Amino acid sequence: MISHSLNSSGSALMTTFCSTLTVLLLLSPPSQLNAEPVAAVMQQIDTSRLHIDGVLGKAIDAGVQGRLKHLCKDANSRPIRLFDRAVADKETDKNWQGEHAGKWLVAASRAAGRTGDPQLIKYLRDVADFLVSQQRPNGYLGTYAPSIRITAKSDVNIKSWDVWVNAYMMLGLVELNKHLPNEKYIDAAKKIGDLYIETFQKGGKSIAHAGYHHGMVGTGSIDAAMELYFATGDEKYLEFAKYCTRQMEYRKGLELISRSLKGCDVALIGNGKNYEMTRNFVGLAKLYRATGNHDYLQAVLNSWQNIKDHHLTLTGGPWGGIGGHLECFNVEFFFNPYGFNETCTTMVWTRLNSQLLMLTGRAEYAQQLEKTAYNAILGAQFPDGFGWCYYSHTNGKRIRTSPWACCSSSGAMELEELPPVIYTIKDNGIALNIYTRSAAQIQLPGAGAVTIEQKTDYPFDGNIEVTITPQKNADFPVFVRIPRWADKAGVSVNGRVVPEKPVPGKYLDISRNWSPGDTLKISFPMKLRLAEISNEYNEKGEYIDTTQRFVAILRGPLVYATNLPDTLEHPTGFRVPTSDLLPFISPAETPPGLQGPAYKLRLPGKDPLTLVPFYEVGARKEGIHRTTWLHVEKASKPQ
Repeated sequence: MISHSLNSSGSALMTTFCSTLTVLLLLSPPSQLNAEPVAAVMQQIDTSRLHIDGVLGKAIDAGVQGRLKHLCKDANSRPIRLFDRAVADKETDKNWQGEHAGKWLVAASRAAGRTGDPQLIKYLRDVADFLVSQQRPNGYLGTYAPSIRITAKSDVNIKSWDVWVNAYMMLGLVELNKHLPNEKYIDAAKKIGDLYIETFQKGGKSIAHAGYHHGMVGTGSIDAAMELYFATGDEKYLEFAKYCTRQMEYRKGLELISRSLKGCDVALIGNGKNYEMTRNFVGLAKLYRATGNHDYLQAVLNSWQNIKDHHLTLTGGPWGGIGGHLECFNVEFFFNPYGFNETCTTMVWTRLNSQLLMLTGRAEYAQQLEKTAYNAILGAQFPDGFGWCYYSHTNGKRIRTSPWACCSSSGAMELEELPPVIYTIKDNGIALNIYTRSAAQIQLPGAGAVTIEQKTDYPFDGNIEVTITPQKNADFPVFVRIPRWADKAGVSVNGRVVPEKPVPGKYLDISRNWSPGDTLKISFPMKLRLAEISNEYNEKGEYIDTTQRFVAILRGPLVYATNLPDTLEHPTGFRVPTSDLLPFISPAETPPGLQGPAYKLRLPGKDPLTLVPFYEVGARKEGIHRTTWLHVEKASKPQ
C-alpha cells in the first residue's frame, strides 16, 4: 500500500506498477479447487416478526408509503410500460431506465414480506404477472429493440445497459419469489439466466464487453446469477458466475480480482466507477459463500479496506465528484470537502457490508451499516419518502433529484437492506447490530420464540434498554455490538454489571440462562469528538505544498453539520482558527422540527454557528446548504 510519505514520483510508480502488473503478469482465474460452500456466521431473522420504530423506522415506513406504493402499481406504471413488447421493440435508445423495475421488485418484495401490506402485495402481483407475460420465448425480459439487444447477431458486442437491466430483472424476480412464492416468477428468472448462459458463456460473446464502464456493467451480473443459484441449487448458474470472473480477468485493465488481490487502489481498477465496481464485489462475496474459494473473499476484503480507508465520505458511502468522472473513485489520499456520494453507490455499499456482516460476523461491517444509515441514507431521503438526492455533498447544497433518476429507486432499495440486519442469529443466539427502537420475535433452539425489544432514543441518546423474553428459560448468547467510538461503554443484566469488559469495535458476548423479562441495559457515552483531514495530494496522487486542513464534529453515530453555505462554486470565507474546536462548542436549543441535540460553535470575532445532525440540517428541505468540513486557517509549515 502507498504510505502517506510518498512523493509524487512514488505515487506515480505505484500507479504504474498496479497497471503494468496485470498486463505483464496476467493472472489465471482464481483456483476453483475448493468447491465446498461456506456457512455464513450470521443468519437473517424472519422480518415479518420485526417492528422498527424511531428514526430508522419512520424513514423505512416513509419509503414504503412514499415511493414503493406509488412508483409501480400495474402495467401502466411508467417503469413497467418500458417492458411492453410493443414499446420495447421500438426502443433504440440504449438507456438504463429499465433497472427501475428490477430495483422496485427487490425493495417492494422485501417490504411486502416484512409488513404484509395487502395493497403492496397486490401491486407486486399485478406488476410481476404483466412482466412475466412480456418475456420473450428465449428468456429476454428487457427494454431494447431487437437490433441492439444482447442477443443481436453481430460480429462485435454492442455496448449498452441491456445486460444490466436484464440482470436487475433476474434479481428482482428471485427476491419476489422469496416473499410471494410462485413457480412462474422463479421460472422467469431462470429463463433470463439461461439466456445469459446461451448468449455469453456458450455463445462466445464476452460479458465483460457487453456493457459500459470497462466491463463492470456486464460482470455485475454475478450478483443476480448467485441469487438464482441459491434459489434453485442449479450448478449451471454457479458456473456462469465463475465464467464472469474469468471474463473480468481476461479483459485488459479490468482484472478486478487479481488487482484487488494485489492491493491496488480501486481507482486503478477498470475505469474506477464506484457503483458498478462495488456491485461486482457484492457478487464476489456471494460467490465465495458458494465455493469457499478464498481468493474471491480476499479480493473483496482488500478492496473493502481500500474503500474504507481512502474513499468514504464522513457520512458513509464511497465518494467522487472531484478530480475525474463524477461517479468514479479518486486516487488514494486525495481529498476534497466538496466531494459527494451518489445514492446508488451508498445503496450498493450498504449491500456489500450486509453481505460481509453475514459472512464473517465482524462488528466493523455493522459499524459501517449504522454510520451510513444514520447519515448518508437519511441525509439523502426527503421526509415524504418519495424524493431523494442524487448526490449528497458533505459541503454543498441539498438537491432533490428527478423521481425517474436511478438514485431515487436505489434509495428505496437501500432502506430495505436495513431491517434484516438490525438483529441476526449467531451461534444459536441473537446479535444486536444496529441500534434503534424496535422489537422482534426470533426462533432459537431450546428457547422457542424469543421476543427482544429495544427501548431507546438512539441515535440521539446512548442509553438502550433491551428486554429479552424467551418462550422458556434457556441458555444462549446475546452479542452486543460496542461501537468503535464508544469508550467506557456500560453493560448490565438485571442491574448487575457484566464481568466482561466491553471493547470498542467488537461484540460483547453475554452467554447465560435467559428468563422471560430479563433486562439488558447498555450505555454508550456520547461525547463530542472531532475528525480531521488534509488535502496533501491532488487528483493525480501528486504531493502538493498548498495543504489545507479541515475539521468536522461528530457525536455518537451522527455526523454534525451547519447550514453555512459552502459549495465548490462558491466557497465560504469562514475559517476556524484551530482544529481543536471542542472548547468552543456548547449545548444549544434544538431548532423547531428537529430531534437531535444541537450545539453552538462560538469563536472569537465570528458569528456563532448552529450545529445539528447532518441529515436534519434545514429540516431536510430542498435547496438548503450543509457544511460538514470546516476549513482550518492556514498555519505556517513546520520546519
